[in-house]
Amino acid sequence: SAPEICNTATLSKNEDTLAPPAAIQRKDGNFEKQCVLPRPQNGSYYTKSEVANILMESESVNFTVKEILRRKLAPSSRTQLFHFWRMEKEGKPIPDKLWDS
Repeated sequence: SAPEICNTATLSKNEDTLAPPAAIQRKDGNFEKQCVLPRPQNGSYYTKSEVANILMESESVNFTVKEILRRKLAPSSRTQLFHFWRMEKEGKPIPDKLWDS
């Protein structure tokens, strides 16, 4: 089955996903969340519709957006990623034009 996106599930070793290193134990004894993301279809960064689909599957949209931006998987802003997520939730078409347009 496909890995769950951005939660504390076991990390996948599947070549089609980008998994972070093992969980980091914080000083308070808790483990930080892990985020398993699919590889971008073009190999470099996500399209707008890929971002929207990933965010729709995510258990924690805010955390997923932060991870996408931290890993530089979308040449975009936090606000714009949330905009595409809302468009997907509302069933509006997402234009897959270049990111700067």
